[in-house]
Amino acid sequence: MKKTAKFSSDRKETAIKLTVLVLIAALGALITLSLPTAVNSSVPRVNTVFPDIKSYTPAVTCTGRIEYSDLHSVVCDIPVVISSYNVSEGQHADEGQVIALVDVDAAAAAVTAMYGAENIPQGSFTADDIPKQIIADTSGTVCYVGKAGETILPGEPIARIGQKGDLQLTAAVSQRDISKVCVGQNVSITAADKTYSGTVSDISGFARKEYDTIGADTVVDVSVTVDDATEELRSGYSAEGVIQTGVSEQILTLPYNAICQDDSGEYVYIFDSGSAKRKDISTGIELAGCAQVIGLDLSDEIIVYDGELSANCLVIRDGIVSKQEDGE
Repeated sequence: MKKTAKFSSDRKETAIKLTVLVLIAALGALITLSLPTAVNSSVPRVNTVFPDIKSYTPAVTCTGRIEYSDLHSVVCDIPVVISSYNVSEGQHADEGQVIALVDVDAAAAAVTAMYGAENIPQGSFTADDIPKQIIADTSGTVCYVGKAGETILPGEPIARIGQKGDLQLTAAVSQRDISKVCVGQNVSITAADKTYSGTVSDISGFARKEYDTIGADTVVDVSVTVDDATEELRSGYSAEGVIQTGVSEQILTLPYNAICQDDSGEYVYIFDSGSAKRKDISTGIELAGCAQVIGLDLSDEIIVYDGELSANCLVIRDGIVSKQEDGE
């Protein structure tokens, strides 16, 4: 009886050990199976894009009005301040017609401020020397009027009247860009939903203030001859001009969301066998939806990811953006 009891006890102990071993093996298998899923869920899933070559032509964009090329500027030989205009752009003016009224007191103050009271000999200048009205000295279509309340310096146009000749675009170019513009440059002109070719024919020797809903800008008027005008193009149309200021070139670009920046500068992450390799770059020309990148090759596969990455971290590639689209 004692041997039978001992044998039974040994069998129970063995069964318990086997059960424990089976449980341990099952737990190990479960951990092994679930480990890749757990690891994968913590690895960033990214898209990638390759750099793209784009054609870029340096240009200056400007806006203005279609006018007659034969323009006459109405000027004054002393500073004047216009209180109001009797004509508007696009209206017809006759020779001898009063086109503007002068604020005499403001004009006298402008003369004193410009030349200094001590530099004006006693009796050599009085308020009677300031014209009270501005008279049109030719007939034609009013193509430009100044802004009431602003001081117009000697020689600057108070108004411009178109007499005859071919149509042209008279456009305002910001003082920030005028140094890039030269006579003879090609211009693409858009007016009334049609596109025309033009050439810069003249650059004004004067700068002036132009006002819009944002504020004021100092601009220079540029004349552009319309090379292929049709009967549909009329004086008075608003128009936009794109002045080609340089030679076309091919540049390497990336979409903005592929370019990163920190205190050290600009950089990208290159997809390299499942990891993110940081590469420092520099950017140049900015276009719609993308920027020129310097320091990359066409074969570099660049990571696009909205979240945070670190150098050499593991990533999973979901897909490749096959083509950059302008404006994205």
